[in-house]
Amino acid sequence: MDVSVKAGEKAEVQIYNSRGQVLRTMNLSEGFHHLNWDGTDNKGTSCSSGTYFYRISSPSINQTRKLMLIK
Repeated sequence: MDVSVKAGEKAEVQIYNSRGQVLRTMNLSEGFHHLNWDGTDNKGTSCSSGTYFYRISSPSINQTRKLMLIK
């Protein structure tokens, strides 16, 4: 996924499972970022294949999208 963070802002990307539990959190600084989720949670535990959601939030953007993890 590609994320562009406006100058002077910071963003947070969170990955959720279907129960709404946060599995992974990534903090981004300003600029363009290409994110590649490695399929692990914040503890480094591997997540199973399935449907997940990611949310990007910053002062100027709030976006939620679906994500498929296939192993």
